[in-house]
Amino acid sequence: MRVAVAFDHRGVKLRARVLEEVRRLGHEPVDLGTDKAEPMVDYPDKAKEIGEAVSSDDAERGIFVCGSGGGASCRGIHELRVTVVYRCRPHGHS
Repeated sequence: MRVAVAFDHRGVKLRARVLEEVRRLGHEPVDLGTDKAEPMVDYPDKAKEIGEAVSSDDAERGIFVCGSGGGASCRGIHELRVTVVYRCRPHGHS
C-alpha cells in the first residue's frame, strides 16, 4: 500500500521513525517532507498535501505528524478520516 507521509517543522523529529515503520510494515511511503525543523512549515499546507495525495490516488492512506495537533484541519477533505494523538507510549508503559 502507498502511504503518504508528511511532517510540519515540529513533527519532523519523528520523520525517520515513521518512515522506517511504514516500510517495516511492508508499505511504500510517499514522502511529502518536511525534512528540517527550519524554516517553519505551516501545518495546514502539509495537511492539504496529504489530502491531495489521497484524493488523487497517489496514496491510499496518509500519516501527518505535526506539533500542534492542528493536522486535524484535514477533516474537510472527504476521503480522509482524522484522529489527533497528543502523546504515544509503547503498550504497557505508563
